[in-house]
Amino acid sequence: MKTIRADLLIATLALLASSGATLSSVYQTHVIANQLSASVWPYLEAVYSLSTTTANLEVANDGLGPALVRSASLAVDGHPVASYRRGIDVLERGFHLKNPYNGSFSSIGPSSVIRPGEQVALFSLSRLPVKEFGSMHRRVMLEVCYCSLLGQCWIYRSGPVETRDQVGSCPTNAGLDY
Repeated sequence: MKTIRADLLIATLALLASSGATLSSVYQTHVIANQLSASVWPYLEAVYSLSTTTANLEVANDGLGPALVRSASLAVDGHPVASYRRGIDVLERGFHLKNPYNGSFSSIGPSSVIRPGEQVALFSLSRLPVKEFGSMHRRVMLEVCYCSLLGQCWIYRSGPVETRDQVGSCPTNAGLDY
């Protein structure tokens, strides 16, 4: 008949207890990391507004943390454009404007930061056939790749169907200028 050695039993129990404590610590660290990342998530979206005299495109951060913009691009009718002005020119073709539009533009690109609750006006246009620009949200696709403070990144695409996909890193481009 074999006897169980007390020192071997105590060592085995100590090993099991320390393994359980280690697993518990790893799980708690994972939960805390997820809570921290959720507390600094940015959440960008395009905001189109139209009145009888103006058309605007803004980017809003409705998240809890700042959005660190890494790249931005604009496409009109599915074709990339290099700047807002070129995009507006494509939108207005065929409208036969009596007076050229007035506009204010701002750039967005790799060094831009959009704070939580902030809206950045990308362009505001006046003196244009606003009723014709009513379809702007269907014709214009804004793509912005942005990251959180913890390095999690997303690509937001506006347009008829908005999408937001988490990505490992952002593509690089010069951003959008006026």
